[in-house]
Amino acid sequence: MQSDISIEEEKRTFHKQAMAYVMKLQEVHERKKFEFVETVSITYPYRLLCWVKMLGRFVANGILVFCGREV
Repeated sequence: MQSDISIEEEKRTFHKQAMAYVMKLQEVHERKKFEFVETVSITYPYRLLCWVKMLGRFVANGILVFCGREV
């Protein structure tokens, strides 16, 4: 009888610890996903603007060469 109670108590403790572990894993997973999305959302516009700036310089240099001016 006493051993049954002890086993049930151990089961409850194990389940509580297992659920706490699962919650911690989920929290880490969500944080990693957020950090990845945050990094992508910051770097993508920056790279796009750099590309547009480079394209603008390329076009401007082409126009200047076409007009006969030195670059």
